[in-house]
Amino acid sequence: MDFAGFDMYATAVWALYVAREYDRSVEQAKKTLELDPNFAVGLESLALVYVAQRRYADAVAELEKLGPSSALAIRYAGDLGYGYAMSGQRAEALRILAELEGRSKREYVSPSARALIHMGLGDKDQAFAWLDRAYAERDWRLRELKAFPHFDSLRSDPRFARLLKQMHLE
Repeated sequence: MDFAGFDMYATAVWALYVAREYDRSVEQAKKTLELDPNFAVGLESLALVYVAQRRYADAVAELEKLGPSSALAIRYAGDLGYGYAMSGQRAEALRILAELEGRSKREYVSPSARALIHMGLGDKDQAFAWLDRAYAERDWRLRELKAFPHFDSLRSDPRFARLLKQMHLE
């Protein structure tokens, strides 16, 4: 199957995730991964659904399949740190943050990756500081801000409404 086919399956997973239909989203993600067990977007989407279901060990297991040597590892490091943080593995989440800080001296690291980890750790001030930086840098992940469940912990904060207004998403 070509990338467009995989993208169709992944889009269905994300649509169900945004609709908070987690069981159906898991089913769709598993169908996608049957086609290619190493499809990174499929692993990521399944992991974030598992976090929403509070199946933290399953989420971390899916993200760890990407491996630290993967060319995509930097892309998904924020998700992995978020999974660790949400599962109560604070030391692992902080380790990922430190790794991202070190890597940012040599290569681009998305500010939203660090924001996501801080959200998982419950550190809203740092999460918003990194989201503001993500906005300034036009970080791609902010396209998820209005709808994706992993931002739910920030929605009641007035800074969230300010950021949505800044982005013309309210």
